[in-house]
Amino acid sequence: MIEVDVFVKERIEIPDRVLLVREVFRQCIDARLAFNAVIERCASKGWPHRRAPIQVASRVQQLTLKRLLVRLDYLSQHAPDDVAWSSYTSTALVHARVQDDWNADNEAALARSDAAYSALQAEIENLRAKADPPALEEPYRLAKRDPELIAAAWELDRQIRVLDERLSVNQETSTTVESQR
Repeated sequence: MIEVDVFVKERIEIPDRVLLVREVFRQCIDARLAFNAVIERCASKGWPHRRAPIQVASRVQQLTLKRLLVRLDYLSQHAPDDVAWSSYTSTALVHARVQDDWNADNEAALARSDAAYSALQAEIENLRAKADPPALEEPYRLAKRDPELIAAAWELDRQIRVLDERLSVNQETSTTVESQR
């Protein structure tokens, strides 16, 4: 367990499990960002006139992934003792918590406490308004056949499996230790 300064007014202790979940999910997001860069590169091949919509879509994805990290950091600082942390045995479960299970109360509290988060949200919405999904159909369709993208997809899958194993194995170990007490 380590102590973290929150707003310099108080100290909170963040349990090791929370730190592990944050670190593993950060690595997951880094892997997804790298994959996103490959998608952008492969979709842009042979489509210079569609570069702008491809870049907008890529930027939206980058910011959306960054938003997930900000949300997870918020939860780790404001609910470090929540029993749910022990249930995050895969990156998909963490993702679901900060995306699908993120509620209006979470959103309002984070927006009130973090102006940068509000700016991030505004930038995502601004870019979504500029998006041109029909312009992406053919470049993305052809990108799916690109050997570079195929290899990147396999690598992303491998990395996610390794990260999921870290969450799962660590959880099994900590559950065993707790049950022996």
